[in-house]
Amino acid sequence: SLESENGADHCVIDCNWSGWGFNFHSGEDRSSVVRGFTIINGSGFKGGGIVCMGSSPQIIDCVLTRNVSQSRGAGIYCDNGSAPEITRCDLSDNRVSSICGRGGGLHAFNNCNPVMTDCTISNNTLAGNGSNGGGVSCVSNSTVTLVNCRITGNSVIGPGGGVFCMDSTLHASGCNISDNLAIHDIQEDGGGGIWGENCELILTQCNISGNRAE
Repeated sequence: SLESENGADHCVIDCNWSGWGFNFHSGEDRSSVVRGFTIINGSGFKGGGIVCMGSSPQIIDCVLTRNVSQSRGAGIYCDNGSAPEITRCDLSDNRVSSICGRGGGLHAFNNCNPVMTDCTISNNTLAGNGSNGGGVSCVSNSTVTLVNCRITGNSVIGPGGGVFCMDSTLHASGCNISDNLAIHDIQEDGGGGIWGENCELILTQCNISGNRAE
């Protein structure tokens, strides 16, 4: 368990563009806890701020901002059956820089099951053509659960300004998905708020408003 003394505002991990803030890759479970950090300037080909590979830690009261990934999950990247619990975190102003990128805030791939509760995912961007999931991307038999989350102001050149879900499941309860932008590219477009393709969408008491597909 790694916890800051005075919260995320007073404990900053500046990765200085030289790697990730945290890399969970050894089968960590719920007993692994990261609480109360700001992670900035993280970078990697996959993942920018935090990477979870086959691991399921708790990430609590953290801020992930200004992190960059070349391809997937600039804020948090999940792969290989990971199921992190992400609580009261702010994933904002992160960026995926390459074409065909996915998940500006969170990317879940390959049987992953992240649960996000009381989180804000805002103003994340995917700058390259053929990208998807400005805020959240959920693909390849994964399930993303969002509870009382705010997904707003994210943008992508491609489908799914707020959330992109393909061959997977999205559960959203009490969420605000608003003011996200999906910009038309040469392949496909749409889904300013949510784009679903061959997926199960279960939405309960959610506000989906002010999203645009241009």
